[in-house]
Amino acid sequence: MGIGGGFVLTIYNKASGIVESLDSREVAPAAATKNMYVGNGKAAIEGGLSIAVPGELKGYWELHQNCNE
Repeated sequence: MGIGGGFVLTIYNKASGIVESLDSREVAPAAATKNMYVGNGKAAIEGGLSIAVPGELKGYWELHQNCNE
């Protein structure tokens, strides 16, 4: 893990018996479209259009806000 990535976490609360999951994986940029690679498939592999937005820091923030006991 590193701040440039993401993670998926499963949390078990023994006291309540509740199991929760947190999906903090990378996401597509806000300006992404479903056709952005049509006619330019190489852009999905190389260059700025192939980069996802990291979700790791947001996931750590969610954990801190919701699971800090």
